[in-house]
Amino acid sequence: MTLKRKLGIAAVLVAALTITLWPRPRGYTYQGKTVEEWFRDYTPFRYGIPDNGAENAFREMGTNGVPFLVSRINRDFAPSLFERWAYKLPLRFRPVSKDVEAFKAAALLGTYVNAHENMLRELLKPAILSTNQAQRNFADRALNGSLFRGAIPMQSTSPPAQ
Repeated sequence: MTLKRKLGIAAVLVAALTITLWPRPRGYTYQGKTVEEWFRDYTPFRYGIPDNGAENAFREMGTNGVPFLVSRINRDFAPSLFERWAYKLPLRFRPVSKDVEAFKAAALLGTYVNAHENMLRELLKPAILSTNQAQRNFADRALNGSLFRGAIPMQSTSPPAQ
């Protein structure tokens, strides 16, 4: 057997192993796409862009998509070192900012996902109690369906003023 043939067989075996062992998407899927993929496809204000089915997908997924959406709101909005570096790139190469993702998640939770309010309030507790005003606003949007209502007030441990 020639060296070329051996290299060709080795390349085919490596390709077959790579395809076989490549990590599969984890988590809930709907119509062959993960929650993350549907989230990436969702555009809150389309302005003439045709609907790609993301709203319906989240409506159909129901509470199965809630943990991922809540995680977008509850996480720290401070940009990482990589994100700060990436914001210096041209616009088309920049990653989506964390607050934009939180806005999208709040819009989906408040409009398309029919989750029980007590469950959602419990899952959003870190955002509700956050010192970050934007995070509290997104939690409010997810719970009440309106981004423009007042933020959820911070819970006070002191007795009410008399």
